[in-house]
Amino acid sequence: MNNPSRQPLVTEVRSFELAYQGVVSGKCVGAVMRDKLLDKLDKDKNAVRVISRSPGVPNQAFSAGMRFSTEEQNKIIDSLLSTEARKQLPQFFNRYSKEKDLLPANDTEFRDLIILLKDSWGF
Repeated sequence: MNNPSRQPLVTEVRSFELAYQGVVSGKCVGAVMRDKLLDKLDKDKNAVRVISRSPGVPNQAFSAGMRFSTEEQNKIIDSLLSTEARKQLPQFFNRYSKEKDLLPANDTEFRDLIILLKDSWGF
């Protein structure tokens, strides 16, 4: 980019693999992805160049905002963490956690990441 004060145009793609292919093909200038995934996609380590690395961030999380009371939030947490949840919501678990159990999140894990969400609807 020749103007550092201009925010880049962000194009959403359906997968990290498509983002990687976009960079390799020249359709995209850059992409953001996990280092382990990049290692898998660029086995010879010569198709792309890493320009920055950052500390990892927590994985996906669900949020239940202020529209829910503390009691309702706790019910949602307890329901999703119960052993019965996997039986009742197989498609949900297949998409979001595969064979891993869901873990309760805590505010401290995400506190410093709010800057990433500040421009996102709903946060």
